[in-house]
Amino acid sequence: MALLDIQIVTSSLVEIGTSVGATVEEISWIQTAYLIAEAIMIALTGWLARSLSSRWLFVIAASFFTLFSLLCGLSWDLASLTIFRALQGLFGGAMIPLTFGAMYYLFPKEKHAQMGAMLALFATLAPTFGPIVGGYITEALSWRFIFFINVIPGIAITLIVSKCVDFDRPNLAHLATANKVTILLLVLFLGLFEYILEEGHKVNWLDDEHLTQLIIVDILLFITLLLFLLKDKHPIIDLSILKDRNFNLGLLLIFMIGTGHIGAAYILPLFLGEIKGFTPRQIGEVMLITGIFQMVSSPIIGKIASKMDIRLLLFIGLSLFGISLFSLSPLSTEWGYEQFFVPQALRGIAFLFIMLPAQNIAMSHLAKVQISNASALFNLFRNLGAAIGLTLINTSLFRQSFQYETHLSSLISNQAASEIANRLLASGNVDQYQQGLVLADRYLQNSLISQAKVMAYSDTYLLLAVSFFIMLAVIPFIKKHQTKKAA
Repeated sequence: MALLDIQIVTSSLVEIGTSVGATVEEISWIQTAYLIAEAIMIALTGWLARSLSSRWLFVIAASFFTLFSLLCGLSWDLASLTIFRALQGLFGGAMIPLTFGAMYYLFPKEKHAQMGAMLALFATLAPTFGPIVGGYITEALSWRFIFFINVIPGIAITLIVSKCVDFDRPNLAHLATANKVTILLLVLFLGLFEYILEEGHKVNWLDDEHLTQLIIVDILLFITLLLFLLKDKHPIIDLSILKDRNFNLGLLLIFMIGTGHIGAAYILPLFLGEIKGFTPRQIGEVMLITGIFQMVSSPIIGKIASKMDIRLLLFIGLSLFGISLFSLSPLSTEWGYEQFFVPQALRGIAFLFIMLPAQNIAMSHLAKVQISNASALFNLFRNLGAAIGLTLINTSLFRQSFQYETHLSSLISNQAASEIANRLLASGNVDQYQQGLVLADRYLQNSLISQAKVMAYSDTYLLLAVSFFIMLAVIPFIKKHQTKKAA
């Protein structure tokens, strides 16, 4: 629910904005508020799970996530929706790392690959099916029902977990021993960091004095936070786990997964809607290719993962993912469903070949007492990878399209517009040469802008592809671990 929720809402922002009387810039805050709160809670989940136990933290999180989903649907203006959305993200953020971490408690090592493939599948289908589901619900019923649909599953999962799940014990002493200043620093750092990422490309980053000041403040907050975490006797995030090489490599991989997979899922609908003029249904059909191949490949990868060297799986995944992105770099305005089929299919297959090794490299060799802390960090890096990736992509698209537009403008002569105007006049489409010249200028300008954007999309796909090929260099540094006994 928590993973799907952010994607479902994306497709209905325009309708929500109209309903609550908000502009496009204002309505984006219902997503920003959710993401900021989610990132903060993900970071705190390890500490809270050790304090309250995984079961009761999940029950609390699912209960309040369900409650605030209901209140989001009942909200009456932008302010109420933003507040309820932030609280929904706060409690939804705890559910994600708890679910991933539970796998390593509940199942033996030989089952980790299969269960990991299943969890990875659910995690990755969200950006594929979320916008489609949200669009259909909004068109058929109302945007309010994209929040109401969480209520019944939320109640059910809360009751099931409270009755059936019990694998660790609470230690309320952890609540009292936590350094409250450290918690405040963490909240301020992550909140400001997500805000900077959301607003940076809109004001051209360091060109804006106010944003530059915020960046400096956030850097100081980060340094101070690290110092507190290192000196605290009972840190809310145990950084000692970063001494583990495989865990660090797993964090790097999940960061790249957040950047590449979410980034690719973000770029394609933009291109299809903005350049090709596809309807939401047509965009959904293209995006569905990846989801279908993820579902088909999931059980196969789950079976072979336990029999194959995890490094070989990772090599296959990174290579296929890089190839799928590279094959999108010759993008043109003529591309349609047929041209996107193979790259989308390859990406769907490749994803689980990366996600499953990343999980196992980071987590499978850890002692159980380390799982909650490790899972929180692992999912935080996935969240930050997606946030930073989307920011870099937006910045790249804006700057590259502007540069290409400037370059192409210099290549268009007045003679080109004159020739088009003469042809329009000769064909009888216009009555006067001047009228034809206006239409010709408009046509050339629109074509120029469209082509510049296509070239920017192409460059961005190429950069993402190169980054995945570079990640192949990580593989020789991955160590094979023996399973640790539970502490």
